[in-house]
Amino acid sequence: MRSLLARSLLGLLVVGGVAAVFIVPFHPLSSTSMAGVPVTEHYLDLPSAPVVPGQGWPVPPNCTYWHELYPNYCKDWHQTAYFDSFPTNGLLDPCDNIVLTNLGSGLTQEFHIDAVVPTYYLTCYPPGGGPPTQVVAEPAQTVSGTSPICEIWHEVWPNFCNSFHIDSWQDANANGILDECDYVDVETPTGTILYHIDRIGCDILVSEKPTTKAKQGTWGWIKSLFRK
Repeated sequence: MRSLLARSLLGLLVVGGVAAVFIVPFHPLSSTSMAGVPVTEHYLDLPSAPVVPGQGWPVPPNCTYWHELYPNYCKDWHQTAYFDSFPTNGLLDPCDNIVLTNLGSGLTQEFHIDAVVPTYYLTCYPPGGGPPTQVVAEPAQTVSGTSPICEIWHEVWPNFCNSFHIDSWQDANANGILDECDYVDVETPTGTILYHIDRIGCDILVSEKPTTKAKQGTWGWIKSLFRK
C-alpha cells in the first residue's frame, strides 16, 4: 500500500512539473516572496538613452551598465537578463523584470520595474546670482508632455524627494519639445530659480524581489516513501 502511494505521488509530481515547465515562464532567479520583509527601491539611470517617439525607451541589450541615482548614488549595475512582460513590446515598461549584477559586491539580483520616467540632468541657477549646482530630477508623470509647464518634478539627487512646480519654460530651439539646452523656471518666495537642461536620460524605479530558500528536507521526505 505504501509503495502504491509513493508511485502515485511521484507520478503526480512528474506530471505537475512538466505542466509547470510549459505554463510558467522560466526566470532563473524567480522565487517565493517573503511576506512582511521590507522591499528596497532603487532609482537606476540609463544616460543618453534613445527614445522611440511617442512610445518610450527600447529594452537595452544585456551587458548594458546602469547608474544608480538613489539610494546609493553612483553605484554601477550590469544588466545580465531582461524579461519583457506580456504582451511583449520591446520597451522598458512597468511590471517587466530585470536581472542586474552589483559591480561592487558581485551580487546578482532580480528586480521588478515599478516605473519608467525621463531623467533630467539640470544646472540650477539660484536667485540672487549664487553659484550654480547640479541637480537630477524627474517628472511625477510617467511620460512627460511636450510642455513641462505645471508639471511637478521630483528631485532624485542630491536632495532626494524635494519637489518643485514648473512655472515657465524657455524652448531654446523652438521645436515645441522639452529637450537639451531648454530652461525651466520655478518661482519661490525669494525669487526665480532657473534650471538649464544639460541632458535627458531614462530612469527606472525598481524594487528587489525577496527570496526564500526551498524547504529543507522536502525531497528527502518524498524519497522516504520508497523505503521498505
